[in-house]
Order: sequence, then structure tokens, then C-alpha cells
Amino acid sequence: MYIAAGRYWKDSGYELASRVYRFSPEGTLSWKLPAAQNYPLSVNWIDSSQDGKNVVFSTGDWTNSLETSAVVYSVDESGDLRWKYEIPPLRPYFVSAAIWHGLDVSDDGSMITAYTGDGRKYLFYDSKIKEPGDRKSEWYSEEFQSNVTAPEELEGSVIYAYGEEAKIASENEILYLTGTTLPAYYPGNVTMAHPLENSLVSCNAETGETSWTYSLGGRCTGIFCSPDMRFLVLPVGKDTSSGNTQVHGIHMFDSQKSGNGNSKLLWTFNTEGVVVSAAVSSDCTVAAIEVPLQLENGDVTGKHRLIIVR
Repeated sequence: MYIAAGRYWKDSGYELASRVYRFSPEGTLSWKLPAAQNYPLSVNWIDSSQDGKNVVFSTGDWTNSLETSAVVYSVDESGDLRWKYEIPPLRPYFVSAAIWHGLDVSDDGSMITAYTGDGRKYLFYDSKIKEPGDRKSEWYSEEFQSNVTAPEELEGSVIYAYGEEAKIASENEILYLTGTTLPAYYPGNVTMAHPLENSLVSCNAETGETSWTYSLGGRCTGIFCSPDMRFLVLPVGKDTSSGNTQVHGIHMFDSQKSGNGNSKLLWTFNTEGVVVSAAVSSDCTVAAIEVPLQLENGDVTGKHRLIIVR
């Protein structure tokens, strides 16, 4: 079991503190990082290979005020550093970099992907990144490293879609989940939704090029996979740009079907409230959690309930 503990506070400016812990199945503390103090940054997500020999997490500054890079760390089962990779801020838009839940390790530990909040994606092959020298992401470009939803000027405003989550679907496909549209220069105007707002983006693992995109219509909390990685379930909440609550529900995909996202979509299940989490079994049974939402007029839609879809 891995835990990322963190806090933040504001004095003259933002301050961050975080630490990473590993516990045995019996609940005994195996190690903590750093051993003697906190990271002066935020740790938001941890993942590992199935054998626990490649544990990956990142530090960063989600406040965009501390003028620091995001750093991806790989440690072994004892907490000893295997390698690290620095992701600099995406200037001139941001002075810091951070990764939210956009960090994933393949089951065998051979592939690692990172998706920054500012919309850049990275892929690392573990065997290569451990080598000395000038190491780079597999998808390297001078401008953005590789862009999913990094800032771009649209209708006079520079906007981007927030990088929410990443998932290594197979050795050939990486999935990225985008979030709401935000201004690159804060505070700023958002004159339109980013074209890839609240979308599932499939990328070719070899080239990093986008294979297909699928619009979910509202903010999604994560990509949840069946144990055999065949089925993907995505729980959807309201569209924060338009306030549309008609998009609430569950989207189910079959990764073994050919074609784009529309072809892989098995079904959708609409809900009254926001679906905040879900799980799917290998026989395509879905468990989802719905919560109520108070609308602007004061009405409440949805309930606190467990939903089972077969």
C-alpha cells in the first residue's frame, strides 16, 4: 500500500509539504520518502508495477507560484532511487509544473507515462531511462515534448484543457483524460471551450500521435479498467463550462473492438446526479457511485446511491 500525504497553507504565499509512505500488507511501515523531512512540493499520485519493484510518483507545484519543475521519481521496493526525470515549467504560460493523476506504470513496470496539468504528455521506457546521459521522453519535440491539450490561442484567448489522468491500455496504446477549459494566463478569459475539453484521447505508443478522441460531455474523475484491461468505464459529471447536467452518467468501452472511440463504445447509462467513481469486472459488470448536485436555482438532482449495471 502506498500513501501520499500532503498539505498546503498560505502565509505571504503558498507553501506545500508532502511525503510518500509504503506499508506492508500487515500495516507495517516499510519506508517513507523523504526519510527525514517533507518534500516542499505536492505529491498527487503514485503507481507501481504489479511486483512492486518499480514505484513511480511525482512532485510538483499545482499553485503555479513556487517557480519549480515537476519531477518524476522511480524507486524500488526498498524506496531507493532508480531514476528521476525533470519536467520544466511550460513558459511563458506557467512558472511551475505539476502532475495531477496523470501518472501510470504498466503492470510489468516497463512503461511509464506522465501527463502534466498543462497538457503535455510523456512516455518512458524503463530500460532506457535508467541509462546515463541526456535522457528524453520517447515523444520528444522542442516545443512541447508532446502536446495533448497544451495552451493555444483560440478566438483571442490562450486556453488549455487540464490534464486529468493517464492510463497505459496496452503496449501499443496510451489513454489520456482531459478536463475543463482554463485560461493559460490566470486570471484570464475563456471565450470558448477547448476542442478537447472533457475528452478521452487515445495515442499510439510508438509515435505519440493521436489515434482518436471521444468527447464525454462533462468532467470525468478517472479511467477505470477491468482486471483484464478489456473494458473501460468512465464516470461523468456536469460540464463545468456550460453547466449542462444532462451529460451525467457512465460510459462503457470495449478496448478489443476495432475503430475509434465511437466504435468501441458499448453503452452509456444516464444518471440524475454526478457519478464520482466506478469499477468494472471482466464480465462487464459496473459498480458506480452517484452523488447529488445542487443546481444554481437551489434544486437538488440525484441521490447518494450505489448503481450496478450489467
